Amino acid sequence: MHERKALAHSGVFFRTDVLKPRPCLLWQTAQEIVRSDLRAELASIHIPSLIPWGERDVLLPLASGQQLRKALPHATFISLPNCGHRPPLSQPELFSRFVLEWLSSHPLD
Repeated sequence: MHERKALAHSGVFFRTDVLKPRPCLLWQTAQEIVRSDLRAELASIHIPSLIPWGERDVLLPLASGQQLRKALPHATFISLPNCGHRPPLSQPELFSRFVLEWLSSHPLD
């Protein structure tokens, strides 16, 4: 039992709980995002940003990602083929390659 408390205290249970898929919650959150109008806030972001998007995302379709790109003035949009809502999990090598390439072309000042 002491080990379980130590694990809970270290955040292990929290991290594993976050990774559990909850389709209903994901769907509700995605719908809330789609209904929200954040264009003014997004337009105020003036740092380079990367928007990686799965082409097969059923929660937030590709069109939503393209609209996000239009709202972010300094963003780069990339779509990942054969990828759903979580590109880092479904295409980790491709996702990592895109992110590393983008980071190398956008050095920190």
